[in-house]
Amino acid sequence: MPPLLDLLEQDCTQPTKQLAAQAGMSEAEVEKERARLEEDDTILGYQAFVVWERVNRANVTALI
Repeated sequence: MPPLLDLLEQDCTQPTKQLAAQAGMSEAEVEKERARLEEDDTILGYQAFVVWERVNRANVTALI
């Protein structure tokens, strides 16, 4: 797997500058490659992983 894909899979929220440094690429190369990967549907989107146990929300129970 190309290094940029590995890095994006691990943490897609990293700034372009940080991705470029880790992948041994320029920022322009990272932006161009990311755009290409999105365009050819290699990257379909980005997702947030939520730890719901850390969210303070009211529980609702309904009896029907």
